[in-house]
Amino acid sequence: MKHILLISSLFTCLMAFGQNSLNLVPVPAKLEMGKGSFRIDPNTQIVLEGSGLEKNASFLNDHLQQFLGYKLNVVKAQAGNNAIRLNYERLDNPIAGAYNLIVDNKGVYIAGDNENGVFYGIQTLLQLAATSNLKPQTTNHKPQTSNLKRQTL
Repeated sequence: MKHILLISSLFTCLMAFGQNSLNLVPVPAKLEMGKGSFRIDPNTQIVLEGSGLEKNASFLNDHLQQFLGYKLNVVKAQAGNNAIRLNYERLDNPIAGAYNLIVDNKGVYIAGDNENGVFYGIQTLLQLAATSNLKPQTTNHKPQTSNLKRQTL
């Protein structure tokens, strides 16, 4: 009887964990969920806050067009809150490719420690956009190996 109760409790805990987690590849090092959502619309802009982000912005825009049916404007200066901001940030991870992804009610912020980090953040954003509205969250990823290959979804 104790084994059945233990298995039942474990199953309940796993079910609760599964409902609160997202199926993201690679699995983020840290994920904090918030409340509300951010909706991408024709007025949403992709803002380049660093230099050399044009290739990643184009990749993001091409893939979002498949979901939305239209492209977003790409700008270097943000005019309002309704934006997907791309940037570089020092993240102090020994393996290149780390990123932070922050979604709140005003927009999305993706910062990578290099071009690949921004790309991996974009991949996570696309996975989130394909599954539902973008829920407020903070996602941090720190690669555990340098064997990651830059591939598209």
